[in-house]
Amino acid sequence: MTLGDFSAWNLQNLFIRVMTAAFLGGIIGLDRGIKHRGAGTKTITVVCLGATLVMLTEQYIQINFPGLANMTRMASQVISGVGFIGVGTIIISRHRVRGLTTAATLWASACVGLAVGIGFVEGGVLITAVMLVSLHILPFVERFVARPLFSRFTKALNEYDLIQPDDKIAVCISGGKDSMLMAKLFQELKNHNKFPFELIFLVMDPGYNKANREAIEKNCKLLGIPAKIFETDIFENVFEIDKSPCYVCARMRRGHLYNKARELGCNKIALGHHFDDVIETILLGMLYSGQVQTMMPKLHSTNFEGMQLIRPMYLIREEDICHWRDYNNLHFLQCACKFTEQLAFKKKDLSNLSSKRAKVKEIINQIKTDDPQIEGNIFRSVENVNLSTIIAYKEI
Repeated sequence: MTLGDFSAWNLQNLFIRVMTAAFLGGIIGLDRGIKHRGAGTKTITVVCLGATLVMLTEQYIQINFPGLANMTRMASQVISGVGFIGVGTIIISRHRVRGLTTAATLWASACVGLAVGIGFVEGGVLITAVMLVSLHILPFVERFVARPLFSRFTKALNEYDLIQPDDKIAVCISGGKDSMLMAKLFQELKNHNKFPFELIFLVMDPGYNKANREAIEKNCKLLGIPAKIFETDIFENVFEIDKSPCYVCARMRRGHLYNKARELGCNKIALGHHFDDVIETILLGMLYSGQVQTMMPKLHSTNFEGMQLIRPMYLIREEDICHWRDYNNLHFLQCACKFTEQLAFKKKDLSNLSSKRAKVKEIINQIKTDDPQIEGNIFRSVENVNLSTIIAYKEI
C-alpha cells in the first residue's frame, strides 16, 4: 500500500482522527502534566500513534481485501469508540465525577453523535468536547466564583501576618463546613507555595458517635484531605459538669489541640472561625458580658509556650461558605456534641446552651435587612476605637 492508494477522503479522514486523538491526548496530558513533568507529551504521542495505527490498518485491509471492507470499518469504529469511552473514563475518574454524571455525559454525547449520522469516531469529538466543557471550563468558572473565598483567605493571612516562612501549622478540623473549607483553602495556598511552610490536618475525636466519626472520615476522603485523627474523652468528662459545659468543653478541646499539635512539631494551630463569628462575638460581649472585646485573628498561647492560634477565615462571610457547600453538594456535621444529644434524649432544657449566640445572629439578620452595612460597621467598631471617648478601659 502506498500513499497513492489513498483518496482525498481517506487522507482527510486520517487527519480528522489523528487531530481528534491529539485533542484527547492533550486533555489527558494536561491533567497528567500538572503533577508529572513530561507525561502530557508522552500521552499525546501514544494516543496519536494509536489512532494512526488503527486508521492505517483499516485502510490497508480495505484496499487489499475488499471483501472485508465493511467488517473492517465497523471494527475500526468500535475500537475507536471504546477508545474514546476509555479516555472519557480516565478523565472522569481523575476529576472524581459521580456515576450519574458520567453516564449522562457519555450517553448524551453518543446519542447526539449518532443522531447527526457522524458515527462513533466523530461522535467521540462531541464526547470529548462535552467533557472539556464540564470538567475543565466549568471548574475554571467555579474557581472564578470561589475567588472571593481564597482572596479573603489570603487577605487575612497578609493583613494580620498569620503565616511566616518555615511555619508548621496544625489545621484543626471539627467536621463542620468552616473547618473543611479552611483545609481546602490551605491546600490551595500550598499549591502556590510562595514560601516554605508545612501543614498537618488534625482531627480530634472528643467522643463522637460512630455515625459522626464516619461522616468526618468520609468527607476528608472525598475532599482529598489527609487528616490525622486522635481520640480524647472530653465528652465523657464534660457530661458531669452542670455549669457552663460548653465553655469547659471548648477550653478542653483547645488544650488537647495545642498539646497534640506541639507533639507533632507544629508551632501554630489554625481554627475555622469566620467573619460572622467575629461580629457575633463583639455583640455577645456587649449585650451579655458588659464589655467591648472581639475574637482576635492571632493569639499567643499562655499555657503552651511558643504556640500560636490563628484564624485565617477571619474575613470570610458565612453565607459564602454555605454557597461553597451547597454548590458542591457537600454535607457536613452540624452539631456533633454528645452532651446535647444525651440531654435531648432525656428531654432536658437545651435553650441556654446556644440561645445567646442564636439571638445575636437573629438580631444582626433583622437589622441588616434595613441597612446592609451593619455587619461591616460592627466589625469596624473594634478597629476604630477612640480612647478619648471611652470612660474606662483595661490593659490585660
